[in-house]
Amino acid sequence: MDSQNITMIGDLDSKKEEYTLKVRTIRLWNFTSWEHLQDIHRIEMIFMDEHVNKFECNVEKTT
Repeated sequence: MDSQNITMIGDLDSKKEEYTLKVRTIRLWNFTSWEHLQDIHRIEMIFMDEHVNKFECNVEKTT
């Protein structure tokens, strides 16, 4: 992996559409659907980069 193309979390900019991030997942939650307890409805994660910057990401299930 080319470290010159990696963007740190603190350098993210909403004007740019694509980034290469090198992060570690430090926390992960799965939320199930009320109707179907086996189906994962949403995943929430906290990521951290090597400068100890953190951000939270939510991924919803699409139908």
